[in-house]
Amino acid sequence: MATCPNCRAQNPDAATFCATCGARMGALANTAPAASAPPTMTAAPAYSSAPSMGMPAATVGDSKRNGQATAGLVLGIISLVMFWFWPICMPVGIVGIVMAALGMKSQKKGMAIGGLVTSIIGLFSMIVFIAIVGAALISTYGIGY
Repeated sequence: MATCPNCRAQNPDAATFCATCGARMGALANTAPAASAPPTMTAAPAYSSAPSMGMPAATVGDSKRNGQATAGLVLGIISLVMFWFWPICMPVGIVGIVMAALGMKSQKKGMAIGGLVTSIIGLFSMIVFIAIVGAALISTYGIGY
């Protein structure tokens, strides 16, 4: 085993460079200036993902309401897609708004907000669609004149 002239670490005899500090080994060590040890990496401080105010992440929101937030989002998406079929859109959109409102106190508040927004847009789209279809039927068949 060869000893590094720079850091005194033990290396194999055939080594050209030190495995610890990277300095040249053996007779070539005197011809080149000794390389300084590479900077050592210190471990980064562990930051917690807990929200501010010193509250741990697990206690923010009620985990029992996570299902309500998810259900609100799913129902909101269904009401948004089915806006053209009011027998499905209206009850699904209303239940989606209720579930999303209940899910606002959960850990998945973003899902609850998404459910609330999509449910409202779905119901609004249904109302606009019914108004357009009604106006088209009235102008085509003269209903109400």
